[in-house]
Formats: sequence, C-alpha cells, structure tokens
Amino acid sequence: MRPAMYFYTAYGLSIRSTFPFPELTAGGRGDDVFIHLQKTPDLPDAPLWHLEITSCKIHLATSYIGHFHIHEGREIAIQASPEADDRLIRSYTMGVVMALLLYQRGYFTLHTSAVQIHGRASAFAGAPG
Repeated sequence: MRPAMYFYTAYGLSIRSTFPFPELTAGGRGDDVFIHLQKTPDLPDAPLWHLEITSCKIHLATSYIGHFHIHEGREIAIQASPEADDRLIRSYTMGVVMALLLYQRGYFTLHTSAVQIHGRASAFAGAPG
C-alpha cells in the first residue's frame, strides 16, 4: 500500500510530502521538494543537537525528535522516534530544516520579526530575544 501524499506550496517551492503539514497552503505539484517521514523505533542515539554539512547533504540530529537528512536542496528524509510529537516534527521541519534546505538551494535566509503600521512594514533581524 502506498503512503498518502500531500501537496503544498511554501517558501516559493512546490512540496510533496508523506506527512501532513496543515499549517501550509495546499497545492502545487511537488516538483521542488519531497519530504518523507519514517517513525523508527531503533534509531541510533543522537546528542541534544548535532549538525553535519557536506557539499550535497546535511544531517541534523536531535535527541527529542530523531534524524533529518537533507539532500541537494530537494529532499528531506526524517527518521523520527515513535514518541516524537507530530507538532514538534512539523515545527522543526518547516523552521530550521527548511532553512537548511534553502541554504542548499543557494538562498540566504534570515530569521526576522516584522511589524506593520499604516500599510508599511519593518523587519528586525538579530539574535533571539
């Protein structure tokens, strides 16, 4: 049986996923990015946070979710602990993991806060807090 497939658009990309992301806008054909999730009971131990970057892949491991493998800016393979909270998986994937994928695709990403006053917006970049 084939897993369910979900299609979204986000960050200017068309995303196909085996895992639902209800926070995203549905649509697209999924030609840009493929995300697949596997809940795996026998995951190798991960430190609190570990990041490894090579020329074509990025490996991010967290002790409270599992492993994220990002390949050539086109694929995110997630190996998560069965106990990992789905909301946390989605948040991590659409936050830090997607920022790493965009980096692989040659985008410069910033985390900012923004305010809008009288139809004009200002964004503030800096350290959290």
